[in-house]
Amino acid sequence: MSVKNPGSISIFQVGNLSQLQTIMFLQLVAGGHLLLFVTRQTRWFFERPFPAPILFWAIVITQIFAACACYLGWFVPRISLWMICEIWIYNIAWMFILNIIRMIIEKVQK
Repeated sequence: MSVKNPGSISIFQVGNLSQLQTIMFLQLVAGGHLLLFVTRQTRWFFERPFPAPILFWAIVITQIFAACACYLGWFVPRISLWMICEIWIYNIAWMFILNIIRMIIEKVQK
């Protein structure tokens, strides 16, 4: 399958469209779960009250499975471990940014 914008894919060193689809899959899985931590309380996501253990471990196990699936090529085309780390760094950075934006909006609305 041809890539419509090969320049943007080469920036991220993605070899083909199927790898890009795997990257998007992992980004959606990781980003969606991390967003749960941001939206579940009115302060910082790493402050008390912490999420219930069942929620926390369900997310951890799902993330491990998704990362393994992407690295080992289970159900999706394989991507490198470095790319998986880049996706996680990206999502964690956005987790902090979104938390700051959410707290500013809540402060303005009061």
